[in-house]
Amino acid sequence: MSFAPIGHTIIKLDTVASTNNYAATLLNETKVVNGTVIMAKNQTQGKGQMGNVWHVEPNTNLTFSIVLSDLKIPVNKQFLLSVWATVSISQFLEMHCNIANSIKWPNDILTINTKKICGILIENSLRGDKISSAIVGVGLNVNQTVFPEGIAATSIASETQHAANLDELFALLLSIFNSNYVLLQQLDEKKLYTLFYSKLLGYNTPLNFEDSNGSFVGTIQGVSPSGNLQIKDEQDVLRTYAFKEVKFIL
Repeated sequence: MSFAPIGHTIIKLDTVASTNNYAATLLNETKVVNGTVIMAKNQTQGKGQMGNVWHVEPNTNLTFSIVLSDLKIPVNKQFLLSVWATVSISQFLEMHCNIANSIKWPNDILTINTKKICGILIENSLRGDKISSAIVGVGLNVNQTVFPEGIAATSIASETQHAANLDELFALLLSIFNSNYVLLQQLDEKKLYTLFYSKLLGYNTPLNFEDSNGSFVGTIQGVSPSGNLQIKDEQDVLRTYAFKEVKFIL
């Protein structure tokens, strides 16, 4: 890697429906430089997992998408992208904001009071049995302190009790994405998953869960390369779940 690709090219927008949608249109229409970042001061239709809506207050948060246009990740190892993204944000919050946090499978970052501070949405494009490109959408709550009723969310400002400089934080965050990008390029699963499991909520620790059959106590054993969550229940039965098939009771 001759230079740090993540954020070498940045497209700044005042308002956009969704940075992920904007990035997808770019990929369809032209050749996008690997590591291009689309950031917006305001997203009117920010997207979460499985069609969920990501609520943002304009001009107060970091909402952006990273376009990875030069990937060769096997489809059966697609969760490495989530590992790379969540680990990078978790490290950033600890190193530069002094905010203790955990990674909630598959793509959320929670503070120690289990409030959501960041969400990630990854959309892949395939070529054969490889992921050829990906759009990594990030919504990080920075200076927003009021959230819609019923949403357990927080922000950097809420946790630190002072407003942050968005541009400074953005530069620091991109630098960590770049540091870990080397591991992603090398498909260094051992290093990435070691970092991931050290922060994964419920890993080797009993938690309350709920699935279609009811509530149960279980301990997360790991995540499969394709992203399925593996939980061992109190009867030592290993249960495997895709996204939305199990709920954390926090």
